[in-house]
This record gives sequence, structure tokens and C-alpha cells, in this order.
Amino acid sequence: MVEYKTGYRPISATKKGIKHDRRKHQKMVEKYEIRDNRDGRICAYHVKTDEEKKQIGEHKAEILAYLKREEEKKKEEYLRKTSFFESIPGVKEIRKAREAWGDYQFEFQRAFERGTGRYPDSPSIDAAGIKKLEEQYPEAVFALDMEYKKDSANYELAGIAEKAYNALCNGEAWEAVKKQYDKDNDEFVLRHVWD
Repeated sequence: MVEYKTGYRPISATKKGIKHDRRKHQKMVEKYEIRDNRDGRICAYHVKTDEEKKQIGEHKAEILAYLKREEEKKKEEYLRKTSFFESIPGVKEIRKAREAWGDYQFEFQRAFERGTGRYPDSPSIDAAGIKKLEEQYPEAVFALDMEYKKDSANYELAGIAEKAYNALCNGEAWEAVKKQYDKDNDEFVLRHVWD
């Protein structure tokens, strides 16, 4: 790039060149399925000629920088989504109460099976308390349900739940999301009623 005596640099040319390089690296990453090995090396698939291998080697540093930027973008997006999800009223309280009750039940069952007579202390909240929390925060119950169902073994149901989960994370009204989720779920049932 040419710098003039006044210190002026042609910004449009600079940005254009950077954008071109980013697109070039993006295309290379997609075409050859390039992955970062996290030890300064990269792994490229579908490389057929020595020329392609040489081209990838020449741009290794830029490709690693591109992959790092993309990973940081994904992390930021994930943190944004999870922070918004956690800010839904009642999510933290219900999750904590359910986990405490589940841990208590597990330890109680374990003590019963061992026959030692050493039972765990009761948690601060019981099933009735959890039920009250769930009645108090229906939005949180729906959100936690979607968080759980998005990891379902049935890919289609998991996709429906993930769509609702992402909508909640993007700040859409939970009633509208629930209505759409119920509609999608009903359509799924109708499609598979004879399976």
C-alpha cells in the first residue's frame, strides 16, 4: 500500500483489499474444510494438488487469524444468547431449585440402597416449593423446557425446540414463541401420526 508524504492512505483501497482477502480466506476455509489444530497447525481436507497445498501454506497465518476471528464471533454470540436466556425472570431460581431437589433425591436413593441410615439433609425447597415457583414464572418453565428439548434424540423435535429456544434468546415475547412452538409441534404430530 502506498503512503503519501502527508500520511494520507487511500482508505477505500485498503478496505477493499482487506474485504477481498477475508473473502478469499473464507472461501479457502470452506472449500478445503480447514480447521485449526490449536497448536499452530491447520488441517485441510479435500486438497488434491500440490499447488493447492502450497497456496494454503502461503496463507496459513491469515487463515489462522480468520479462524480465530470466527471463533471469537461465535463465542460472543453464544455469550449474548446465554446471558439473555439467563435474564428471563425465574430461570435461575427454578433451575437451582430443580437441581437441588434432584441432587437430594439421588443422594437419598443412594443412602437407601446402601442401607447405612445416613440420609442427606433436606434441601431448602421441596417439590411443592418448586411447583409454586413454576406457577409464579410460567415463562421460565417454558424456556427451561425448550432448553431441555433442544437436545432431544428426535432431530425434528429438537429442531422445533431449538427454533423456540433461539427466539427466546433473541428477546421475542414468550407467548408468541410458545404459540408458534405449539403450532409446529402439532404439525409434526399430524405428519407422523401413522409412523
